[in-house]
Amino acid sequence: MTAPASQVRVSGVRFTHGSEADRRAGLLGWLRVRYGALELDGLALRRSGDGRFLVTFPSRRDSAGREHPLVRPLDYASRRDLEAQILRGIEDARRRPA
Repeated sequence: MTAPASQVRVSGVRFTHGSEADRRAGLLGWLRVRYGALELDGLALRRSGDGRFLVTFPSRRDSAGREHPLVRPLDYASRRDLEAQILRGIEDARRRPA
């Protein structure tokens, strides 16, 4: 049995800025976060066409071009909870003195 999403906490959010070309295409940078007992790496922070921040998850493509997620939330509520925690973690890190 898994814990409800709200019981698993994100910590240790690390952000690496994307290149200028990446940012022009909406990819702001790369994320590494601790999520409970897991470290999730290769998550991307993007800005949507309407200005929202989005967290996308790593995937691979098979020889037929089909995309297969390496890690992903299982439902919309979990995705929103995880995304909100990550965005708060980025904001908290920005506020900390260097």
